[in-house]
Amino acid sequence: VINTGVAGGAGGMGVRDVVISTETVYHDMDAEILSHSYPYLKAFQADQKLVELALAACEGKVRAKAGRI
Repeated sequence: VINTGVAGGAGGMGVRDVVISTETVYHDMDAEILSHSYPYLKAFQADQKLVELALAACEGKVRAKAGRI
C-alpha cells in the first residue's frame, strides 16, 4: 500500500521523504477493543524482509526511515 500524507512522518521528515511501516496502529480509538475480535491484534506487524527491501530500494535515491505508522 502506498499512501501520501503525514502518517508517521513527524519528527524531522520533509517533503518527498519516505516512511516505511514496521507496524501500523490505530491512533483515534482504544485499540484494546480490537484485541477482542479477529484477528485479535492491537497492531499489525510488517514483514521484516519487505521492510529491508523497501529501505534498500530507497537507498541513494530518497531519504527514508522505517518506523511505526
